[in-house]
Amino acid sequence: MKRTAVVLILAPALACALVSSLALALRPRTFASRHETIAYALEQRGVAYRAIFYQQSWPAAMNYFAYGPQIYPYSADVVLVLADGSTVHGQLACRDDRRDCSLDVPRLGIQGLDLPEVSERRSWPWLGWLEARLADLWGSAGPGPNGVLRMERFRSAAFASVPVQI
Repeated sequence: MKRTAVVLILAPALACALVSSLALALRPRTFASRHETIAYALEQRGVAYRAIFYQQSWPAAMNYFAYGPQIYPYSADVVLVLADGSTVHGQLACRDDRRDCSLDVPRLGIQGLDLPEVSERRSWPWLGWLEARLADLWGSAGPGPNGVLRMERFRSAAFASVPVQI
């Protein structure tokens, strides 16, 4: 009788933990900044880099804020510092204000590469902790190809050591 009661109590708790960890593992990756989307696109293409810098040039910024995103969409110049120390220039262009963006870096053969959308981060601190523990259990934690701490499901520190200039 006692053993049956323990099983009846622990089985639903174990099932709940299993389902919630499976839901965390299968949810799509989210990005909190344009920098993370550019870094993700470069990693998918196998481009080793040290830093990503991007900023709006003076005429583009002036037109964007003066005429609005419907007339003059957001665009920015991108400078990549590659692993060998060389720099490569490109362009970030967004079709719908700061959404629906693409990346052009002709020297790397990247032309019109659609970037993932930026989404808001979760504000639940316990969820980040849980993702870190699950990443440790699954063995996906560790330095990525650019020496940056990389965890597929825990992204709050994913690009913390790469400087960004806005």
